[in-house]
Amino acid sequence: MTKTKKLLGNQKYSKIPASIESAIQYMVNKVLIAGTYNFIDSTGNSKMVKFTNDGEVTGINGFSNYYINTDFDADLDNHLDEIIMNLHAKNQKDYAFTIKGNSIFIYDEIGNISNGKVTLGKLKYKLVKK
Repeated sequence: MTKTKKLLGNQKYSKIPASIESAIQYMVNKVLIAGTYNFIDSTGNSKMVKFTNDGEVTGINGFSNYYINTDFDADLDNHLDEIIMNLHAKNQKDYAFTIKGNSIFIYDEIGNISNGKVTLGKLKYKLVKK
């Protein structure tokens, strides 16, 4: 504010994560996944879940974080988009996903990611953005 107490501008800033990889992951999460969703599992049960910019997830039983596998660190032959739940944990689970409109479809993966021969499996979860 100036001496006349007139506001000259208003600018918001965000603190970026400490590492380049974390900063890229933060932006990937923010653009692709982060938000609140109506979560529908393969049995038709529905509830609300939340994915944050910094990779946390709440509302999906057994999972507390997620990681979007980007082309920067994925195998070149892998043509699927991949979301990893509970990265580096004992119960880590890798899924493939597609985005159509305001919905994200999460699938089991069939095949071996290490040899690039992975295809979409059964639809596991459907997320509809609120």
